[in-house]
Amino acid sequence: MIASDGVVVPMIPDKLSFNAAEKVHERIGVMQKRMRMKLKFLGVFANRVANPKPQSVTYYLQEAKDTFGELFFKTQVDQTVKISDAIAMQEKVSEYAGKDSKAARQLKALANEIIKRMEANNG
Repeated sequence: MIASDGVVVPMIPDKLSFNAAEKVHERIGVMQKRMRMKLKFLGVFANRVANPKPQSVTYYLQEAKDTFGELFFKTQVDQTVKISDAIAMQEKVSEYAGKDSKAARQLKALANEIIKRMEANNG
């Protein structure tokens, strides 16, 4: 993280991952103060979101929205074999699943959202 300008934290909507995201956010704040780093916490995004959403997933998504507020990305990435298979085949999701696939659209939307935040933080 020392060589980074910003940090984006993926969070599976469950207790362990939610707690870890909170801890990372807290630690970056400490690093900023103690080490006078310009490292920015860009936010948290929900990854591997089950669809349809069980009650526990809905609960942790809401907890993340409440806890991180504007730092919680609007784009969520659903759990799908298309992403896992693309990684295993060492291919881009857009090539493996197709540019118009839901997985590719979600990843592109997330990338665009991250870029906007980076530009806003550098401007």
